[in-house]
Amino acid sequence: MAQTWILSRDDDLRRRVAQLDPDRPPQWIGSCDELERALRLAPERVLVDLNIHWDRDIAECIAAVRERGAREIVAFLHEREGDIAIRAHLAGAHRVIPQTQLEDELEELLDGEG
Repeated sequence: MAQTWILSRDDDLRRRVAQLDPDRPPQWIGSCDELERALRLAPERVLVDLNIHWDRDIAECIAAVRERGAREIVAFLHEREGDIAIRAHLAGAHRVIPQTQLEDELEELLDGEG
């Protein structure tokens, strides 16, 4: 089973993920401090919420996850355009997608098919 992390504090997303597969929950990370502790383990897949304000530059968080060997990093936000989307991609996100697309692909991403 792939180790999936979700960097987000979105309660609606958390409920949706829990409904998809309550037996295989991903690791939820809500702050960069939590991320620092989690980086002792290497994730395989990471979903990064660009919609919220993080403790530090989210691009640094993405770069740290990428350095730990994540094979897939998907960043998502309400609007695809903007500086944060570009910075996320440059930091190592494999894809930066609108949140609506994440919602469409969520089950596949969590199953490792994404």
